[in-house]
Amino acid sequence: MRAEGERVLAAWPFVGRQEELERLRRAIRAGTGATVRGAPGVGKTRLLDEALGSDRGPVHRVAGIAGLRDTPLGALAPLIGPAVGEAASSTLEELLRASHGSSPILAVDDAHLLDPVSAGLVQLAAISGWATVLLTVRRDEPAPASLERLWATGPVELIDLGELADDDLISLMNAALGGMVERGTAEVLLRSAAGNVLYLRELLAGSITGGAIAHDDGVWHLRGRLIETPTLQDLITARLGSLDHTAREAVELLAVSGSIPSDLAADLIDPEVMARLERDALVGSRITAGSVTVDLAHPLYGEVVRNGLSALARLRISRRLVRTAVHAPSMPPGFDLRIARWVVDAGPDDPDLTTEDLERLARRAVEVGDTHLAAVLAEAAFDRGAPPSVAAFASWCRGEDGEHDRCEALLARAYERAADGETEPFELASVIVEWASLRWWVTQDLGSALKLLDRARACGGDGAALADAQHAMFETLDGHSARAITRARPLTEHPNDAVAAVAAGAMGPSLSATDQPVQARQIAAAGFERCQVAMLNLPGIAGVHVVSMVFAELVDGDIAAATAFSELLTYGAVRQPARQARAWSTLMSSMVGLLAGRLTASFEAARQSDVLWRDTNIPAMARWAGIQAALAALERGDLLTARAQMERHRGICPDGFRLLEPRWHQAAALLAWREGDLDRALAAVDTGAEVARAGGATHAELECLHLLARWGLRSQSAAASDHVGSLTLGSRLSRVRADHLAAVAADDAEALADVAARFGELGLPILAAEAWTQASESFRVTGRSRQHLNAATRATELLDALDPLDRPPEARGRRAEPPVRISRREREVARLAADGHTNREIAEQLCLSERTVENHLYRVFAKLGIRSRRELSGALDARRHRN
Repeated sequence: MRAEGERVLAAWPFVGRQEELERLRRAIRAGTGATVRGAPGVGKTRLLDEALGSDRGPVHRVAGIAGLRDTPLGALAPLIGPAVGEAASSTLEELLRASHGSSPILAVDDAHLLDPVSAGLVQLAAISGWATVLLTVRRDEPAPASLERLWATGPVELIDLGELADDDLISLMNAALGGMVERGTAEVLLRSAAGNVLYLRELLAGSITGGAIAHDDGVWHLRGRLIETPTLQDLITARLGSLDHTAREAVELLAVSGSIPSDLAADLIDPEVMARLERDALVGSRITAGSVTVDLAHPLYGEVVRNGLSALARLRISRRLVRTAVHAPSMPPGFDLRIARWVVDAGPDDPDLTTEDLERLARRAVEVGDTHLAAVLAEAAFDRGAPPSVAAFASWCRGEDGEHDRCEALLARAYERAADGETEPFELASVIVEWASLRWWVTQDLGSALKLLDRARACGGDGAALADAQHAMFETLDGHSARAITRARPLTEHPNDAVAAVAAGAMGPSLSATDQPVQARQIAAAGFERCQVAMLNLPGIAGVHVVSMVFAELVDGDIAAATAFSELLTYGAVRQPARQARAWSTLMSSMVGLLAGRLTASFEAARQSDVLWRDTNIPAMARWAGIQAALAALERGDLLTARAQMERHRGICPDGFRLLEPRWHQAAALLAWREGDLDRALAAVDTGAEVARAGGATHAELECLHLLARWGLRSQSAAASDHVGSLTLGSRLSRVRADHLAAVAADDAEALADVAARFGELGLPILAAEAWTQASESFRVTGRSRQHLNAATRATELLDALDPLDRPPEARGRRAEPPVRISRREREVARLAADGHTNREIAEQLCLSERTVENHLYRVFAKLGIRSRRELSGALDARRHRN
C-alpha cells in the first residue's frame, strides 16, 4: 500500500481550474502579470505550475519564507546573492533583462511573506517591465503595501481562487486513484480536508499507505480512521506556530471539544487568549441556528493536536468539558450529542451522567446515524443496569458496522439478564427477536432464527405478536411474498407500535413484489409513523420503510418519485458512519439508475453497495448488489464485467434472501442472449419466472417474461402474454410490460408505438427506445414509410439523450435509415414544393416539364408516406434530422 500512497502524491491530477488557468495564461502572454490569491491549500502554486508548464521564456522563481520576513532581501537572495541597496536593484534588472529577446518571468510563491525591501524590488520589476511578474498570496494574510498596489491600480491582474466544488474534488480523487472512491468515504475526506486540496492529497496518500483506505473490486473505501502523512503533520504544526502555554491549552481544549457554544467557550478559555487565536486565524466563530459557536479554523488542526495528546491529557480535558457542559444553564438544541462524544473520551462511567442520560444520548446518536457512538453509550448504560432492551439496541448498532461477534456476546448477556423472571415479557421477546434477526442476517442460520422466534412467541401477548411480525419480515426477505402478507396484514393495526412497525416493514416490500405498489406506499408511510415511537427498541426499522417506499415507486414505474426517495436516502446515508445505511442507499440508487437508463452510475453504485455489504459481513446482501452490477453491465453490453460479477457471487448462498433471486436468473438470461445462446436464455427466463411465481412475486415474474418482448420473440411472447392475462396487475409498469408482450405477439405496430410512448412517459428511455425500434420495423414491413421514419426518429432521440456509455450496444453508432433512397432531383423538387412554389414555377426554375415535376412529387409522397404538400415540409425536416 505504500507504493499506492506514493503514486497518489506523484500523480496528483489538475482538475476544476480551467477558467482560472486560461486567465493566468492570457496574463502571461500579454505580459501584464497576475496575482493568484486564495486560502491556504486551494492550489495556488499548482495553478502557477500548470501555467508555467508549457514552453515560455526563462522563469526565475523564489518564495517568501516566514523566517525571513524581517530580513531585507532575504527571499531574493537566490537570485541576487549578497547585493544590497542600488546594487540589488541593478543586479535583478540585469538578470531579468539578460534573456536575449525572450520574455522573462519572475514568479514569487507566498509573496505575502516578502520583506518590504524584496516586495519593493518585485514591484519595480513589474512596473518597469523587466519581467512578467506572477505572485501567489494568501487571502487571509496582508501582503506588503507595495505589492497590493500592483493589483489594486494595475498592471497586475488579480485572480481569486476559491475552493473547488465537492464534485470536482471527488473527480480529482477518482482520477488520482484510477478508480472510484466510495461516496461515504469521499464525504469523510471532504469534511476533513474542508476545501484544502493539499490537505486532501496528503490525507488520501497517508490513509492508503496506512491501510485505512483500501481498494476492493475497483472501489476505494474507508476501513478505519484517516491517517495524516508526516508532511501534513509538519504543515499543520508549522501553521499552529509557537503558542504560549495558555494558547496551547486553549487549542488543545478546542481540539478535543470541537465546535462549542461561545458561552461555554467563555467559561473554559480566557477571552484575551481567544481573541489572540482569532487574530492569528487559528480559531473562528460562526452563527448556526441563531447561536454563536467557536471552533478551530480547520478540522485537521484539531485532528493533529488530538493525536499529539496523551491519553491522560484527553481524559482530563474531556472530563472538564463534561462537567462544565452538564452544569451549564442552557445548551443549543442538539448539543447533547457533542456532550456524548466527550463522555466517550472521558469514560462512560463519569458520575455526572445517569443511566437515563446515556440511554437518551444513545437514542440521539442513532437518529443522526452515528451507530458507533450509540453502541458505546448504550453498552455503558447496560453495564450500569439499564434494561436488556438497551443491550439489544447496542447489538443492532454494532451490527450496522459488521461487529457481529460483539453482537452475539451482547445479546447473550441481555438474554441472561432478561430471563431472570423480573423483566417484562415484551422486553424479553424483543431481545430474542433481535437475536433471531442476527442469526438470519449474518450466519444465515435460518433454523436457529426460527427457533428463537418460537421462544419469543412463548412470552405471549405483544411479544408473540412481535415474533410473528419478524417472521413475516424473514418471509419477505426469502421471497415468500404472499405468505408474508398473510402473516403481517393483521399485525399492521396492532396497538403496540413496535409490532405494527415491523409488520408494516415486512408487508411493504411484499406488496410491491406482488405488484401492489399503491398499497405498499400506504403501508410504508403508516409504518414510518408508527416506528418513530419504537425507535429505541427497533432502531433500524425507519430505514426499512424508506427503502420500501423506493421499491414501491420502482415497481410502479414512477422513476421521478423513486429518484427523489433514493436521493433522500443517499443524502442521509453518506453523512452517516454506519456502513449498512450506505449499503442500502447505494443499492437503491443502483436499482433506480438501471431503469432510468443511467447504466454507468447504476453499475458504480452497485459495486459500492457490494463492497459495503461485504465489509459488514452480510454476503447474501452483497449477492443482491452483485446481481445489480451484472444487470447494469449487461444492459450496456459489457459481457466480461457481467461474467466476472456473476462468477464472484455465484458461490454465495442465497438462503433467507431469495426476494431478488429472480433477478439472478434475469441476469443469466441476458448474458446468454448477449452471447447468442437462445436456448440457455429461454431456460433462464423460465427459471426466473418459476422462482418468482413460487413466492407469489408477480412483478418479478413479469419482469423476467418481459425479456421475451424486449427480444422480439413473437411465439414465446404470445405464450407469455396468455399466461400474464390471468395475473392481477396493480402497477403501471407491469401493465405496460404486459401490453408489450401482447403487441410483440401480434406484431401490432400501433400497439408497439403506444407501449413505447408509455415507457417514455414513465421515464424509462431504454425500454421506450427498444419498443420504438420494434414499432419502426413493424411499420416498415407493412409499407407505412412515414410512421416507420417517425418511430425510428423517436428511438434515436431517446438514445442520443443518454450518455454514450449508457447506450445499449445495439444503439451505439446506429441511425435509422429511410425506407428507400430519395434522389437528388427528387429532393430539389420536394424542397421547392415545400417552400410554396407551384409546379410551373418549379419546372421553370429546374428546366423541367410540369409532368416531370408531378412525377417526382408523386414518388416523393409515396416514399415519405404523405398525401399532401402540407405534410411535405415536416416530413423532409424529420428525414434530414434522422439522417
